[in-house]
Amino acid sequence: VEALELQESKDFQHFKRDAKGLAKAHDREQSDHEFQSWREHMQQQRELAAEYRERDREVQENRRELLREDKEARAFSFLREKSRELDERAHEQRLQFADALRQAGLEKERLLLSLNHADRRRSMSPVSARARSMSSAQAKRLVPSKATFNN
Repeated sequence: VEALELQESKDFQHFKRDAKGLAKAHDREQSDHEFQSWREHMQQQRELAAEYRERDREVQENRRELLREDKEARAFSFLREKSRELDERAHEQRLQFADALRQAGLEKERLLLSLNHADRRRSMSPVSARARSMSSAQAKRLVPSKATFNN
């Protein structure tokens, strides 16, 4: 009986050792599996983060491009408006210059008519050619003063 108990105790110890070894192996496999799952998960997380950063970079670049295009469109519109204003101002100045030129032409014609009229009147005047050729200062010297008439 004692030998049987010893044998059973020995078998039980052996069983416990084997069960403990199997449990350790199972725990090791479980840990390895969890660690491998964790590594795969981290790799997926890195890939997702990289994809997100790439998509975010593309979105930001698209936004910058849209802003650049919008800015260019606003600048083009601004330049078009300024060009239109300058064209209108230039057209208005051309009209003003044309009107001033027309007014100057009319004034010139009026002055020429006045000169022609003055020349006709001068030619009909009894003043001699010599008197016409003199300046007014020379003519005044030739005209006797009032003092000489009173003497």
